[in-house]
Amino acid sequence: MSDIRRPAYLDRIVPFVDKPLIKVLTGMRRVGKSSLVRLLAGHLRDQGVPDSRIICINKESMDSDFIRDAKELYQYVLGRIEDSPAKPYLFIDEVQEISNWERAVNSLLADGRADITITGSNAELLSSELATLISGRYVEFAILPLTYGEFLAFRGAGIGDSPEEFRRYLRYGGLPGISPPPRGSPTS
Repeated sequence: MSDIRRPAYLDRIVPFVDKPLIKVLTGMRRVGKSSLVRLLAGHLRDQGVPDSRIICINKESMDSDFIRDAKELYQYVLGRIEDSPAKPYLFIDEVQEISNWERAVNSLLADGRADITITGSNAELLSSELATLISGRYVEFAILPLTYGEFLAFRGAGIGDSPEEFRRYLRYGGLPGISPPPRGSPTS
């Protein structure tokens, strides 16, 4: 499944890139937080940022399973940025899967070692908890399911297809992961 562009979110997040704030993307599972992280990293690449300065940790992937606590996270990031001539961009998807993650993230931010974006989807990352964990050093973006217009774009449908597509939207909702495949795909 390809990532659907969500310009309303990107337009709100991009102005905070390269600012001394942690960008926090919260929302229920399957609303597209991981896709937004990929889109934001793609935006940076389009701006000329080399892959060597983009560090992506996805805690839903076994590739990142070895990072289990704040110390391992901190050491991993330091190892990746050791030879970097410029500040890297750090993306941590499902950060709540890392024990005491806030210690490493706060330290990296305080020392100016990385531009940081994190995602999370459980109650631990609710606003009241964030205020305690990263004490005012963040800006939060609540990510919601697809709007009807985004659903149509995801499906490759147009307004003329509205009655049938609207029934699909009502049936499946705005969660891209459970929506039927885009039109024209082998299983649509």
